[in-house]
Amino acid sequence: RSSFFNLFTFMKNLCLFLLFGFLSLQAQPDSSGATLLTDKQVQTLFPHETLKEIGVTFPIRKVYAFEDKLGKQYLIISENNTNPDKATSIKAFNVLLKEETPPQVLWTITDAINDTEKAMWFYTRYISLTDLNNDGYIDPIVLYGTESQYGELYEENRVKFIIYYLGKKTAIRHQNSSLDDGRHTQIDRSYYKLPSALKKKIRSIVATLEEREHALFNTETIKELEK
Repeated sequence: RSSFFNLFTFMKNLCLFLLFGFLSLQAQPDSSGATLLTDKQVQTLFPHETLKEIGVTFPIRKVYAFEDKLGKQYLIISENNTNPDKATSIKAFNVLLKEETPPQVLWTITDAINDTEKAMWFYTRYISLTDLNNDGYIDPIVLYGTESQYGELYEENRVKFIIYYLGKKTAIRHQNSSLDDGRHTQIDRSYYKLPSALKKKIRSIVATLEEREHALFNTETIKELEK
């Protein structure tokens, strides 16, 4: 009986190893620096019971796979509408998967629109999942924003940066506006203690947001981000 149990355990671990290897070969690289899983791969790796255990209740938009010293991790991006332009609430989950252990949720992002907004979604083109300061750990940077009931699409929107460095959260909250007096940016104090490589990446994202006219930042904010 003991031999049978050992054989069963070996075969189970082998299947998991082959599954991870297959997913790694089939998944596609993404601009985030991580690997973007296909719908089929998501269904294979995250069946309904696993999603329920993690706490995923919204439709999944994207799942990113990456690995660092902690192990194999996944960022699950979900919104409460399959059409991002119609979503009003969002949830993201950073999940660590290890053999023979339940999925471990390292951190989550949860938010919803306020009374002046009509939609909220993740800005997936700006997500960064790379080891920016070469310490062996991924430094996630996740952005999401809103559509206001007033003005054009990106005229009066809110934009939020969520940065995780060694498991600690830093946020940058920005209220956009076509008017200088209407733009406000709140930067967490922990931002100033981030490694220079992370701050450089954030400034690069800010510059791209402005270049694509997805947000405007006051000169004072730009100077603050350079500290």
